Amino acid sequence: MDCSQKSTIFVKVGRVGQKITEYAVESGSTGHKIIEMAGLFPLKDFEVISLSGMDVTSPDSPVKNGDIILIRQKTTVKVRVARIKEILMEVSVPLGATVERALIAAGRLPFNNEDIWSHFDSQEGKIVNLNDIVLNGEILIIEPKRDLRSRIRKVLSNCYNDEGEEFEDAINDLCEMLKRDYNIQ
Repeated sequence: MDCSQKSTIFVKVGRVGQKITEYAVESGSTGHKIIEMAGLFPLKDFEVISLSGMDVTSPDSPVKNGDIILIRQKTTVKVRVARIKEILMEVSVPLGATVERALIAAGRLPFNNEDIWSHFDSQEGKIVNLNDIVLNGEILIIEPKRDLRSRIRKVLSNCYNDEGEEFEDAINDLCEMLKRDYNIQ
């Protein structure tokens, strides 16, 4: 049977940010069938289907001529990423994504001798792990690891205003205790 004997409709399908393809399909075809035909199943856990601008939970209903089926990410967060002394790059990752995923999206994974610092505008940073969850507006900076004494100084200087001789003695005592009791260098 050719197209003149059956009703044919045209539907566009694809992933947001990737190629969108128009398909000629039989009238009455479901969104599920068209997504499958386009090779876009299975969906990733952070994706949703949008049918002509409306999110759908189940694409099992028939589509109409001119419909656009888009697979897009669920809500995203924007994160800025850079290695120290580089330009910040903004990336969007799905809500609930890890630091590692944000760094991969930016093409910036740390080496063994580097730490990842998380900052928010006008707030003091903290070291984070690759499996920590990123938050909207977070700034991730990759920089060389600091030695233990420098880290202790930074933490304590944020807590205490006086950085005199007693301050230095406290840092020395703390470093010695960590080496002796916990083998932390």
